[in-house]
Amino acid sequence: ENKNKMIYDYLSSRGFMYYLEPLKRNEDYNLYQYIEEIDTPNEQKALDIIHIMALLHKKTTYYKEINLDEIKEIYENTTNQILYLFEYYHNLQETLEQEEFFSPSSYMLLREISSIYGSLNYCKEEIDRWYETIKQKKEIRLCLVHNNLDISHILESENKYLISWSKAKKDLPIYDFYHFFNNCFEMMDFSLLYKEYIANYPLTKEEEALLFVFISIPEKVILDLDEYTNCLKIKKLYTKLSRANNIILNQRSKQQKQEQP
Repeated sequence: ENKNKMIYDYLSSRGFMYYLEPLKRNEDYNLYQYIEEIDTPNEQKALDIIHIMALLHKKTTYYKEINLDEIKEIYENTTNQILYLFEYYHNLQETLEQEEFFSPSSYMLLREISSIYGSLNYCKEEIDRWYETIKQKKEIRLCLVHNNLDISHILESENKYLISWSKAKKDLPIYDFYHFFNNCFEMMDFSLLYKEYIANYPLTKEEEALLFVFISIPEKVILDLDEYTNCLKIKKLYTKLSRANNIILNQRSKQQKQEQP
């Protein structure tokens, strides 16, 4: 709770007011104002989150000298995750292809498995390129990130409030969009949301490259005996890859049009 108070004090000092501070605090509980919520479609809530997220980042942005050890850690952790998933899905593919008759989930996974490898290849190439570029930079941009954005974490009334600030920290701005995407990509296509976000808080080329790697890394799907659950997991896997790909393709198309004479 002391951490939350420090966060709220910092937000207030930066002129950001889209949070709900407790009316009363003690060791056992916090007392908050009752908010009568307005029935709001999820798509509108998502757009409101994007606008508030961009404002949060804008209000709290600062720059610091690059720590090469921190950059290297991001690179190595991401690379290790990509290589692990390459091996995992290769082994899983070999196992499933030995089945005499494919189960529905095996068929679902194998039919589109090239998109998994395609995403992993893209991520490996892009993280290598990002690392070689970012090492040459002198400073990096940080801000306060909510770090747990979800449709359920906004209260809509006459005013709007983000709640659940317990994971907030100072970090790269891309983590908020990354977590929001991960939490809610099944609900909606994020292409327009990303466009709206960067219209209000433009990302650098290096920030965008790293974000696109993060959202494109496939989830590890562990198959079990429940065939229905397996099918849902695989559907979610491919939905995420498709939604991430839509964001990237739309942004590339926009950049190509801007570069045309």
